[in-house]
Formats: sequence, structure tokens, C-alpha cells
Amino acid sequence: MSYACVTTETYRHFGRLGLGAVFGSKKLKAIVISGKRLLKITDSKHFQNVYDEVYNSAVNSPVMQKYHGLGTAENILPLNELGGLPTRNVQTARF
Repeated sequence: MSYACVTTETYRHFGRLGLGAVFGSKKLKAIVISGKRLLKITDSKHFQNVYDEVYNSAVNSPVMQKYHGLGTAENILPLNELGGLPTRNVQTARF
């Protein structure tokens, strides 16, 4: 059996909804998007402060704690109960 997954930024994996299967069926190995243009940040200290605040709020929130130990698998059963697991090429929402 073959498997395919779309991975972005080296750590985000999109294994559901069939995009990896479509890429695999087309024998597509990669898409690279690269740019040479930079966006100038006029106030780098303010930017860093805002970035740190958003990052820390997300990573250290009580809601995110379950992901640090168990990852996304923590939500599989609750999402299935809610009908929030698109499966069988989005023909149904639960297993």
C-alpha cells in the first residue's frame, strides 16, 4: 500500500483530505516556492515583541498542553464523535 502526505516548513504535515494522494497519483515529488523579495520591518523590536507574545500565548496556553505530550492523536476520538474527521475522500466525516 502506498502513502503520501503534504509537508510544509519541515514540520507541518497534512495527511488528511487526500491532497497527498492526489500529489502521489500524479507522481509529483515536490513543489518549491521561493522568493527573493524581503519585506522591510520598520520597527523590528515591536515586531519581535508581538511575535513573542503571540507565540508564547499559543504554545503555553492550557489548551495546547495536551499536544506537547500526545500530539494530534489526543483529538481523534473526540473529533470522530463530533463528525469532524473528513475521511474516505470527504465522503463521510467519521470512521
